[in-house]
Amino acid sequence: MVLLLAVIPRVEVPTSTVDME
Repeated sequence: MVLLLAVIPRVEVPTSTVDME
């Protein structure tokens, strides 16, 4: 569970940056 929580935010950060552009 801890690994998923640590991976989800890391993948969401780059995705949000691309969406903003």
